Amino acid sequence: MTKIKLYPNDTNISGDDKWIGSDGDNNEITKNFTVDDVGAYINALGVESVSTSDGSFIDLTPNTPTIGDVIVTADLSATGTPGATTFLRGDNSWSTPVDNNTTYDLGSSQQALNVNINLTPSLGTVDTVSLIAGTNMQLVDDGSNNITINSTATAGIDGSGTANFIPKWQDADTLTDSFVEVGASSLNVGDDISIGFVDDALSSEIEFSIASTQKLVIRSTAVNVVNSNLTCTGYVEVGQSSDTAQSNNTGAIRYRSDANNSYQEMSMQTGATTYAWVIIQQNTW
Repeated sequence: MTKIKLYPNDTNISGDDKWIGSDGDNNEITKNFTVDDVGAYINALGVESVSTSDGSFIDLTPNTPTIGDVIVTADLSATGTPGATTFLRGDNSWSTPVDNNTTYDLGSSQQALNVNINLTPSLGTVDTVSLIAGTNMQLVDDGSNNITINSTATAGIDGSGTANFIPKWQDADTLTDSFVEVGASSLNVGDDISIGFVDDALSSEIEFSIASTQKLVIRSTAVNVVNSNLTCTGYVEVGQSSDTAQSNNTGAIRYRSDANNSYQEMSMQTGATTYAWVIIQQNTW
């Protein structure tokens, strides 16, 4: 029988220190074995050393087979310096974020008859939108991003014809002697004709061609013919006027009628400062 002794607790363990146990192969008899024997037996089971293998972006240590009290350490293999202003990018590097927000300054610039609208970005190259002038057009940039559209076409009617006549197209591409025309071919009673001139000093006649059965009515305050004669090969028809006879209409002729009378009258001066409509002819029935 094994002699059992009581010993104080010993924290200084060496390889030749004894362990007490039972023999599992020999009727469970009590026996002793050293600490070295136990270590050798454990190593014989296959745990002799620890080795690591790095993973994606991970470095492990130790990276060689190691025995004993092994501490495995894992570190990122990223390049760069981690910090409060960096982030771990997908390519395993610590990087500083880049501000890719782009702002644009809008401006315009003259290009001959055209204007460019320029978008100048805070990042990248300038983008340009070109406004192209069409036929007889011009775009004008005032330097303050205001663009004016001007016409460069020649004013007036282009073609051949007779000077000082109102033009009328007679065929597809030329002008001949012209006249005022309303409708397809004639001037009808009640039709209005509007004639305008840039220069009142006309050096030639104004010719109106109308059907012989029609009349020309000029609706205006007055028609003045200066230093010339007003000629009519037909007749001149005058109508009722309610204007008071005065110095600025002396010589004017009017026609009026009532229930049993008709009058042809002329505005005339009747005294030093007086004027009246004087009856030239009166008919009574």
